Amino acid sequence: MLKPVQTVQAAVGNTLLKSGATGLDVVQLQIESFQANLT
Repeated sequence: MLKPVQTVQAAVGNTLLKSGATGLDVVQLQIESFQANLT
């Protein structure tokens, strides 16, 4: 099972991809989200 945070990140990533965002944009967003979770 994915953790809730990972589920949210996956949903956000899918939404960005459907909106035409690039893979790099998705990775950057997930990195920022991950770093925020560490603090």
